[in-house]
Amino acid sequence: MINEIKRTEKQDEYDSIAFVCKARLKENKKKSYTAVVHVEQTMTGSRLVATDGKRLHVAEIKTRIKNGNYKPVITKYAVSFGKPVTGVFYPNWNSVIPENPRKRLTIDFEKTGLGKDRMLTAFLSKAYSVFVKKTGEVVNLGHLEDLPKTTWTAYKEPGKYKPILLKPEGEENKYAVIMPLGKAA
Repeated sequence: MINEIKRTEKQDEYDSIAFVCKARLKENKKKSYTAVVHVEQTMTGSRLVATDGKRLHVAEIKTRIKNGNYKPVITKYAVSFGKPVTGVFYPNWNSVIPENPRKRLTIDFEKTGLGKDRMLTAFLSKAYSVFVKKTGEVVNLGHLEDLPKTTWTAYKEPGKYKPILLKPEGEENKYAVIMPLGKAA
């Protein structure tokens, strides 16, 4: 079992782990599962899951990591998992994934961002408006900003306040689920 993944050796896996880690909180004493990355072994590697209670990020990698809950340390060169954290019960994360969602839109986040670049911020604002219009739900803008800068497809079941499933184009081993904030304007 591997406890460290070096960016220079496995860039795709490093990126997938960084994506999953964006959905976890640094610390939460009441809901300890929101501060860890949950790892499950699969037939071909490992599945990594993290949530902050408002969104869920899932990715599968080929590297085998021991089952458990971890507080990985991420640097710009590597991700280290260390030993599993004990005393953390991870809930049934599969229960929040929409069962029969319909495709609502495909949206490109490649040239979007928050910060000093006004053009990137303007493109993100426009993408967010389209996202809200097509899904009928208002979501945390930061949750969309945290998605890798590629094209994503959003799926949602009919009805209000339903979770939104997001999948990156051309990748079957990664997805996000985002909970709506409330009624769309």
